[in-house]
Order: sequence, then C-alpha cells, then structure tokens
Amino acid sequence: MATDKRIWISAFFIVLLASCGGGGGPEPERLPDPPTPATGVTAVPADSQATVTWTAVPGATSYNVYSSSTSPVTKSANKTTVSTPGAALSALTNGAPVFVAVTAANGGGESPLSAETCAVPTAASTAGLTLYDALCAGTLDGSKWRSPLFSRGVVNGALALSAQADNMAPATSIRGTSYMSRADVNAGGHRVTTLQSTLTVPAATASRTGNAELFAGLAFTYIPPANRLSLLHGGALALLRIQVGLVESGNGLRASRRVYHCDNAACTSSSSSGIAFSDPAGFASIGEAAAAYD
Repeated sequence: MATDKRIWISAFFIVLLASCGGGGGPEPERLPDPPTPATGVTAVPADSQATVTWTAVPGATSYNVYSSSTSPVTKSANKTTVSTPGAALSALTNGAPVFVAVTAANGGGESPLSAETCAVPTAASTAGLTLYDALCAGTLDGSKWRSPLFSRGVVNGALALSAQADNMAPATSIRGTSYMSRADVNAGGHRVTTLQSTLTVPAATASRTGNAELFAGLAFTYIPPANRLSLLHGGALALLRIQVGLVESGNGLRASRRVYHCDNAACTSSSSSGIAFSDPAGFASIGEAAAAYD
C-alpha cells in the first residue's frame, strides 16, 4: 500500500506541472501600435453643414472627427466616428465657424489629433471657391504660396512681378465684397511706374445686397515703415492708397478711381485732402465713369 501511494503522488505532481504550462502553449495576441495622426484634413462648407475629408492612415480601422465652435479643438469636443476617410457634419449654424480635427484609431488605441482646420457653413453657393479656413480665423493660408507660382521678368521694358496663391477668397466687410490685387511698396527710393493685374470675379458667387458694393480692382498701398507692424505703433496712420477697378453699388457697373490717406491708426477716418491727381476723360468728380459688363 505504501508503494502504491507514493506512485500516485508522483503522478499527480507531474500532471500539475503540465497544467501550469510546463508543456508550452500559444502566445497571447500582440496588439497593433496606435496609428499616426491623420493628415490632409480639409473642411468644405455648405448649407448648414461641412464636409470633412483627409488622407487614409495606414493601419487605421476607424476615425474620430472632433468638432467645436471654438479653437483649439480637443478630444472632449463633439465626436463623430466613421470607418473610412471623410465625414459630413450636419445641423450646423450658417455663418458660425466650426473647427475640426481628426484622429485615427485601431485595436492598439487612438492617434493624437491632426492639425486643425475649419469652415463657415453658408447657404450661399460655394462653387468655384477654394478658401475656407481663412474665413474662420484672423490668418490666411499663407503656406499655400509656392515658389513656382511666383515669377519676375521684363515686359515692354518694365519689370513684371507675378504671384499666385491657392485658397484665396474675396475680402468681405460691412461695405460689401472686394476682389483685390494689392501691391505693397517699400520705402528707400524705390519707384513703381506701372502696376498691372488680372482679376477674376466668379460670376456664380459674386453678389451684393442692400447698400453694399461689389468692387474688383488693383490697389497701390504705402505705409511708413514705422507704422507697419502694429496699431500700437501707428497702424494705418499715414497710409496712402490708390485703387482703380470696377464697382457695382446698385446703379450699374462703374469704372472707379479712389485715392485717399488714413488719418488715424485704424483708418476709421480717411480723406483725399492734400493729394493732387487728375482723372482720364469721362470720369465724374467722385472718381467714377460708366462701364459695361463683359
């Protein structure tokens, strides 16, 4: 009996080792690394909505679109989860900016937020417009200026400078909408004899309401160097602006010439006193002449 008991205990010990993994088994599944942040995020406005798109992220199984009425966007903002790149944000307020950032996710976790973008939903047609983020904030999309789109050369004996930018849109103000090409002139004896610009006003989106005006033109602007950086140091004080172009104020299309200087830093007061100039034949005393649509 004693011998049999020892054999049974020994056998039990061997089985116990095997049950603890001594004989080997499958390794646990390794989770993937979290994806990298999404790139190429854009937001295109429409009536009460914005369409958000981005570049697909390798290894991502889903995406989270975070949106907020204020910047910066955080992961505590409103979240929309989708399985493929692209999402439509609806029930938005027209005229109010929506700021957006995107993350990519998989079984290993969620990426950091992408670079932020924004759009302003609008009931107006956005056909032909490609600038959206600058409608949301106080800065333009300056990164869209690219070297191949800037050139210089001699045309008819004069230096000609040319620059193009992606994502440009008309400037809006309480007075109306302006499509402008501007030339800033530096001090130091530089002389500009000729300015030329080609402006495109999109027929599908150009509009005016009430007493607002629609203006397309070329502006020549000079600000003394000491005033250029900040309102605290003069701002637009002593700014001189000469602009020519076409204006629509409700009385038909007119050729327009405006020459004025700013009399305070914010240019809320301006006049043409002390400036001598003469208009071509056909211009009225207010600096306008009849024009025709083409």
